[in-house]
Amino acid sequence: MIFLSASKWVFVRSFVLPQLLLPCAINASCAALADAGIPLKYLAVAICCGLTGSRSVILDPTKIEEKKILAFAYLVFPNSPISVLPKGSLTEDSEPIEAGIITSVTHGAMPVVDYFNCLDRGYAACAKISEFLRRSMESQAPSDLTKTT
Repeated sequence: MIFLSASKWVFVRSFVLPQLLLPCAINASCAALADAGIPLKYLAVAICCGLTGSRSVILDPTKIEEKKILAFAYLVFPNSPISVLPKGSLTEDSEPIEAGIITSVTHGAMPVVDYFNCLDRGYAACAKISEFLRRSMESQAPSDLTKTT
C-alpha cells in the first residue's frame, strides 16, 4: 500500500564534502528520488551564492573563488511549476508555488540588500537548473507508457 501523504526524509552527509558543494548534493538527491519514481510534491533546486569584498555575487563558486568570499548563502527553491505540474495547475492551494523558497542558510556577514541580490540571482539561476532537470527527465521517460506495461 502506498501512502502519498507520508513524509520521506533523506539525509545526505559526507565528511569530505566541502560545504559549498551542498547544493550539488541536494540537486543530485532530488533528481535520484524523482528517477526512482518516488512521488514528490515538487523538486528542490539548490544553489550557492557567494558575496565578495567588492559586493559582487558569485554563483556556485570554485575553490579559488571561495577564498575571496566574505559571506555565502545556500538557497533552495521549489522547481519551476511549469516543469513539474500539468498545464492549468500553476498554483497549489491557491498560492503560487514559484513565489516560494524552501530554505535559506547564510554564513558570514551579508547586508540585507546583498542578500536580496543573492536571492534574485539565485532564483534566476535555479530557473535554468529547473529547465535542465525537466529536459533530462523527459529524455529518460519512455515515449509510450503502454509499451512498458
